[in-house]
Order: sequence, then structure tokens, then C-alpha cells
Amino acid sequence: MFSFAFWKNEAKKDQHENVSQIWKELNVTFITFLRWSWLIYTIAVIVISICGYFAYCESCRRNEIVQRRRIIQRAQQRAPD
Repeated sequence: MFSFAFWKNEAKKDQHENVSQIWKELNVTFITFLRWSWLIYTIAVIVISICGYFAYCESCRRNEIVQRRRIIQRAQQRAPD
């Protein structure tokens, strides 16, 4: 009696080899990404730090301008002695 199967054994072996090859390629890609991920994260941290520094400097500059304007306004509001 014949056993029931959806596909032949040769096709099953070919499919297993193809899947294995795909997984090997994915694994190599993933390992390559992990090798370079530290560099990607380091560059991202540097860029974010630089942007944060310039944002902080801009904030300080704006605060300084506002304080100068307030001082000038107070001086103008005072009556001369």
C-alpha cells in the first residue's frame, strides 16, 4: 500500500535545502548588522549629543536676550533722578 504524502521526498529535500540556505543568508545578514550596530549607535549618540548641545546653547542665548530686554525695559520705566 502507498503512504499518503503531499509531496515527494526529493521535493521535500530540495525545500529543506532552500529554506536552510535562506536561513543561512538571514543569519549572515543579522550577524553583519550586529557587527556594525555599535558603530551605528555610536554615530547616533554623537549626532543626538551635538543636536542637544546646540539646542541648549540656543536656549541659553534666548534666555540671555530676554533678560537683557527686561533690564532695558526696567531702566526705561524708571524715572531719571
